[in-house]
Amino acid sequence: MSDETSQQLQSHMIQQQMQQMQQYVQMLMQQIHELEQLKLFLEQMKTVSPGSSILFPMGAGIFFRGTVTHTSSVVMNVGSGICLEKSVDDALVKVDEQLKQMESVLKEIEHEFEKRTSQE
Repeated sequence: MSDETSQQLQSHMIQQQMQQMQQYVQMLMQQIHELEQLKLFLEQMKTVSPGSSILFPMGAGIFFRGTVTHTSSVVMNVGSGICLEKSVDDALVKVDEQLKQMESVLKEIEHEFEKRTSQE
């Protein structure tokens, strides 16, 4: 294989890796946005009185109209398909932890992306 062919192959592989990294960054940014929206909703629920009529976000811009029966707890998936009742404050702590993890991963990927683009 000639040097030129080898360089073209290497360049193509780097481009593919960078495209994959960009897609992963977009996915992470979407998940971060969803967690931020969830955090906002949970914080707002702390100020809602039982019996209030609200729109419950289901995702993808879809809402259910409903009446709040209580605002002190939520049912959360804690892994392996197991759901437990947790306080809103506990749920907010979990959402904050997930946000920090995702933001950390995003920074790592962006750093790696910058490093690779400077090598080209």
